[in-house]
Amino acid sequence: MMLRLLLIGSVFLSCAAKHEPLPGYYQRPGTHPRYRPAGYLTAVGQSGVSRQDAEAKAFAGLSQQLSAVVSSHFQSLFEQAGTAAGEEESKRIRSRVEVQSAFLHAELFKVVETVEREGWFSVFAVLDRRELALLLERDYEQKAAEFGRHSQAAKQRLDSGDLGRFGEGFEAVSDLYRQLEGVEAMKARVAGSPTAQHPELASQYNALAAAWQRWLASLRFHLALEGRCGAQESVTAAFGQAFQNLGLTLVPGGACPVEPLGQYLLTLNLDEQCRPGSFGPLCALTLVGTMQDCARKKALLSLDFSALNLKGAHTEQQRLALAEAYAKLTPAALEPLLRRQLEAFFPLR
Repeated sequence: MMLRLLLIGSVFLSCAAKHEPLPGYYQRPGTHPRYRPAGYLTAVGQSGVSRQDAEAKAFAGLSQQLSAVVSSHFQSLFEQAGTAAGEEESKRIRSRVEVQSAFLHAELFKVVETVEREGWFSVFAVLDRRELALLLERDYEQKAAEFGRHSQAAKQRLDSGDLGRFGEGFEAVSDLYRQLEGVEAMKARVAGSPTAQHPELASQYNALAAAWQRWLASLRFHLALEGRCGAQESVTAAFGQAFQNLGLTLVPGGACPVEPLGQYLLTLNLDEQCRPGSFGPLCALTLVGTMQDCARKKALLSLDFSALNLKGAHTEQQRLALAEAYAKLTPAALEPLLRRQLEAFFPLR
């Protein structure tokens, strides 16, 4: 009888141990008695697959916290810019810095506790803010040195009048400068300490950015509109405004000028197609384009506007169906398409 009681007690204690609840900080990572928020980022990962899977989830939680800081910083950047250009640039650099945060700083992620209960794994991971501050300081100094080299090279190209290669160099300078801002934001907000200041970097960048904007403003894009188009004036106006929004100048009446340097020919072919539909006329516009460098007499790229879906319909009149199709050809619709396709040759800001 006594032996039976001992066996029952043993089984009961074993089951109780298996079902013992996890410490509360697994539900609220910021409440861990040792790894307090002032000194650590914390995250929990849980999995019924493996300990490695739970660890990967915990590390992903730490990466997301780092990325959230960078995302918030660049969100405020393009809100301040107030333009599509600022938004596109900020999103692009933000993505790059977020990826760097996830992988370059993953070496600092540490598993400090692992609990297994009936095949279910729970992992508690931390990131020491002090260690992060030291790593970010090294990152910043390396990027600052790289920025200095690229900005010096870009300035030399500008001074020598090599504007085409200056544009390429300024793209690298701009990327590095935004990355420096991202590192600064992370060090201040996550690590709790500012980076060493390099005020000369901002002045170098601003001088090059102003030169870049002057160069972009000096370019001329000559518009040649071909094909069957019944609304040349509105199409020309829409493209002109879209180019202006990009910081570029579009000149109607397309032909390469006698002095071709810095001049480009934009040839658009627009065709109207209408047919009877079940409930009235259906019309669609087909729009394609090419860009030519007048100085080199060479085609740079082909432009695709199929994403605009330039279609219209009306119950009775074909001209109103066409008008509906043309109404979709707006500067707001054209600008992002032009930006994506032109940026390979004219990095826009």
